[in-house]
Amino acid sequence: MNLAFNRWRCSPARRTLLGFFAPSCQFPIPARNGIQPTNCKNFAHSSPLAFMKRIALILCSATLITTGCATPPETGEKAVDTKMAAAQIEPFDGDERLSDTAVPTHYRLSLELDPAEETFSGTASITVELAEATDRIDLHAKDLDIERVWVNVGKAKYEAKVVEGKNGGVTVALDEPIGPSKLQAKTALVFEYTAPLDEKPHGLYRVKDGDDWYAFTQFQPLSAREAFPSFDEPRFKTPFDVRITVPDGQKAFANTPTSSVTEEGDRVVYDYASTEPLPTYLVAFAAGPLEVLEAPKDAIPGVPLRVITTKGKSKLAKYALDVAPALLKAQTDYFGMELPYAKIDMVAVPNFWAGAMENVGLVTFRERLLLVDPDNATPGDKYALQSVMAHEFAHMWFGNYVTPAWWNDIWLNEAFATWMATRTLAEVAPELEPRIDAVKGSLRVMSADALAHARAIRQPIRDGGDVMNAFDGITYTKGRAVLQMFESWLGEEDFRDGVRAHLEANAHGNGTTKELLSAWQEVSGKPVEQTIRQFLDQPGTPLVELDYKCEAGKTTVQLEQSRYLPAGSTADHGEPWHIPMCIKYEADGKVVRTCEVLDAPKKTLTLAGDTCPAWIHPNADEAGYYHWKLPGDHFVALAKDYRDALSMPEKVALLPHAKALVEAHGLAYGDYLKLVEHMAREDHRVIVGQVIDALYGIDEHAVDETNRAQFTAWAKKIIDPHVNRLGFAPKDGEPAEDGLLRPKVIRAAADLANDTKVIEQAKGVAKEYLQDPTSVSIPQAKLALRIAAWSGDEALWKKLRAAITKAPTPSARVATIGALGSFRSPELVKQSLELLLTDAIRSQDAWTLMGPTLGEPETREVAWSWLEQNYDALVEKVGAKSATSLPWVGSAFCSKARKDQVEAFFSKEERKVKGMERNLGQALESIDRCVRYREYMAEDARAFLEDI
Repeated sequence: MNLAFNRWRCSPARRTLLGFFAPSCQFPIPARNGIQPTNCKNFAHSSPLAFMKRIALILCSATLITTGCATPPETGEKAVDTKMAAAQIEPFDGDERLSDTAVPTHYRLSLELDPAEETFSGTASITVELAEATDRIDLHAKDLDIERVWVNVGKAKYEAKVVEGKNGGVTVALDEPIGPSKLQAKTALVFEYTAPLDEKPHGLYRVKDGDDWYAFTQFQPLSAREAFPSFDEPRFKTPFDVRITVPDGQKAFANTPTSSVTEEGDRVVYDYASTEPLPTYLVAFAAGPLEVLEAPKDAIPGVPLRVITTKGKSKLAKYALDVAPALLKAQTDYFGMELPYAKIDMVAVPNFWAGAMENVGLVTFRERLLLVDPDNATPGDKYALQSVMAHEFAHMWFGNYVTPAWWNDIWLNEAFATWMATRTLAEVAPELEPRIDAVKGSLRVMSADALAHARAIRQPIRDGGDVMNAFDGITYTKGRAVLQMFESWLGEEDFRDGVRAHLEANAHGNGTTKELLSAWQEVSGKPVEQTIRQFLDQPGTPLVELDYKCEAGKTTVQLEQSRYLPAGSTADHGEPWHIPMCIKYEADGKVVRTCEVLDAPKKTLTLAGDTCPAWIHPNADEAGYYHWKLPGDHFVALAKDYRDALSMPEKVALLPHAKALVEAHGLAYGDYLKLVEHMAREDHRVIVGQVIDALYGIDEHAVDETNRAQFTAWAKKIIDPHVNRLGFAPKDGEPAEDGLLRPKVIRAAADLANDTKVIEQAKGVAKEYLQDPTSVSIPQAKLALRIAAWSGDEALWKKLRAAITKAPTPSARVATIGALGSFRSPELVKQSLELLLTDAIRSQDAWTLMGPTLGEPETREVAWSWLEQNYDALVEKVGAKSATSLPWVGSAFCSKARKDQVEAFFSKEERKVKGMERNLGQALESIDRCVRYREYMAEDARAFLEDI
């Protein structure tokens, strides 16, 4: 702040301001009258006549800026000459919620942006409505160098001062109150500022790709304030008018179509159509020497569809354009309305911490997700693209068209978009089995939901760290599971009609959980709010224990609920849930379902039929979000003897439920291993993957040199049939599930079963790829590189390091980075970690490289030691917001001594970041759980291996 006015006088922001904020002025604007834009270098060397002309123009322009292109007030009222006595005012804390004293109604933003520079400049005019007279207006601006601010009230202009607060809060302070009691006139805050154009991937930031620089945005949740002064809360939705000026030869994109492009000397000015009302976090820009690939005109009727990439990459964008229309059509059909925005641009960003972001009209993706070569990509890459794209498109309604009023309702965005992506893919690409993966995800998140530090779906928001933590598996995956359960309970039609009514009632505005629940209740006539409340507002997963007895052909079922918790947990048990549940059973040779809401701690019901059931499954199709337990050995019998009568979702859930019961000491680990053997006979990709995960768990916790041979032989017996069936290389026309399963099976064969044939094959493919990346398919290369790295030497390390820049696709680049993290030589792992602090590895790829190092005891120690020594440098690289996740590095440990070390390291005041406290608590709790689990299972596991 408070830089000299001379710097502003010759700044690009001022030139842009003249044309954008005063377009109706009847004075010549230098750049629009054939005169070179004013800059300090040329100004001093002009001819005398030109110099005088420029002086006149500058004076005219200065008048325009000072008066806002207005004649003196007809009321005779003079603009106030303030004395800036507002320094006594208490500054606003950006973590607090804004009041309704000032409500924004319109933004005009003008940015002067050169991605090659370390700063950018801007002018922002925010029209506000004042509820009362005030001498202060609180809003947000973080790390902005605000050079000047004033307030226009009608034709009067009030100089003001910015008082900086904490956490991006600022106060515009005036010497006397303004507002309705003084003038019934439009009020606008006007800011001139400069700001850093940093390389950390949040706010408005820059990325170097090849020899060129680019600029992109990531504003969700709290980073719009780093790009322009704003009322940076989701409840404030306003139209935006945007102008972006970039160097000649570059392009700029924003939320809406371009309305005009004007050349001004060595710069190009882009103006865009006014937006629909948007919250600040959905505003977006992209700039640089970008390439554009357009879809055919009618791919989405009435909506232009394009992919925007950095130089040389648009050739990889066609697949995204091919699959997008079907996804969007399925969603417009479901919502019963067309896309509520004028265009869809999808931007492939080389450095992007999030997976993707649903900005209106300018959806940003991590480039490895968006740029997929269909002829040279893994099935997983194709699946990920369609899933993420469906999620982001769903946000056009859930979150964009109707936006949560506050961050505690972010589940209305993320859970709904995750649920809708599953539904969309089930319709458009059923061969990918997204509903099966949804069940798998629900069971996985139940483990996190069992932590004492687990958060509720609707968690009270206390500070910015709480906002960041709300974007987690609880919101996305548990939220999706709860929605799936309630769709099953309400019925698909009532569920859909309630959603449509909610969207219609809050079009282009804000919506709340209460309003949505009321819409469902009105449509269905069911007690929705009463039933769903506990699932939204308290953490935890219900555990339903089922017992039954059959007398004279009548079966009585006793249901009892509690919170599922691992043995030894100190978590709160919470209140009983209202659980919509359906029981499935076989009676009189037929499969029957009976549904009930378990709305008390205990409940008894009588099953239909005149014979005792052969079997009972307590969660039909796994539609409900709860763990379940059967009496005695009924669980093992269900998996062993009656598995063929179960649906695929029910089969997929057996092992995760069993493992949860083991951890709660409700099932012996030996019985769990018998289940693993039974389930190993299945061929479904998810079940085979679960069996392999179980093998890795045994290897981690119970295998040493005394039983290594037995374990390897057992693992080989389980894995070999799948290796023989799938092979190392993809087959023409193979089903999608084979391609999705192959990487897990082949890696397990090399790692757990010590399959030397597979290992040598992987080394050969890796060698061929590193000699010529175009000679090997990406699916094979991704599979081979990591296996080769496990036993690789320094020569291989150097080749992988060099291959980062030669990767033919973003996906191949990620595979190379993952391989560099997979070496098992401590010295080579350390060399790989050092790359994190160089330009070779972007901040988005930190976990891609670090994650594999946590998988083995030896490399885990190296990674932890490296983090201790380089913590500050790593935080500087990834940014403090991203640093909140670093305690999870420590969660890979499984000992009390290591837990104490992790706690001591992250508890130091200088390492604390808002939002880290919950993550640290969860990481430490995870270590405790691991220790208890290892103690409980080790004896049974060793005994089982001895008997093989």
